[in-house]
Amino acid sequence: MTNKRVPDNTNLSIWSQPLYQGLPVNTKHQLVEQYLQKLKTIIERSTHDYPRVFAVIVQLHCPYPTRELVASNRVMGRFKDALTARIEAYQKRLINTNRVPEPCQVRMAWGREQSGSHVPHFHVLLLFNRELFHSLGDINSGKGSLYDMIQGAWCSALKIPPAYGTGLVHVPGNAGYYLNQSDNYAQLPELFQRASYICKVDTKCFGQVLHSFGGSRR
Repeated sequence: MTNKRVPDNTNLSIWSQPLYQGLPVNTKHQLVEQYLQKLKTIIERSTHDYPRVFAVIVQLHCPYPTRELVASNRVMGRFKDALTARIEAYQKRLINTNRVPEPCQVRMAWGREQSGSHVPHFHVLLLFNRELFHSLGDINSGKGSLYDMIQGAWCSALKIPPAYGTGLVHVPGNAGYYLNQSDNYAQLPELFQRASYICKVDTKCFGQVLHSFGGSRR
């Protein structure tokens, strides 16, 4: 049976079954099949590289509309680059204290949403080598935790001072997951079901000549 097409983008197909390639998905929303495939591929690349992966879901908010935010998703590329740079700086600091840092290629999948607002927001799945990061750290510390790196990277991407970043990176409840080779990735089904929300059809920006979903290409 051929899946229905997304009305506002007929290049995309609607996935309406409770499982995608054996993994449970969010059944409260219509999902885009191509987005689910991309999401699964991004997760698999991380678990292929690292036997233990820390995955976390965050929401990135924009304080005000700009011409660039309305017309493109370049902010997400800058966010990825800025976060990678902060991780590399952290690894260098470990070397300077005579510690050997673990490698960590951060990967992400994101969905752009905009409903009843002048600015978009982004639901984002981030994946890290758990040997380097096993949690977000103290969200309120401001002392170099992973959360602080994420917030700083988002402010850099938005081109705003870090002092204006409070509240722009939201962490929902129970947002962290561990994907461990040793337990046959026991939390993968729960993570995939949660993250599949990023792939939903409604509130996406179809018809605006820009992508509503994206992620790491390698």
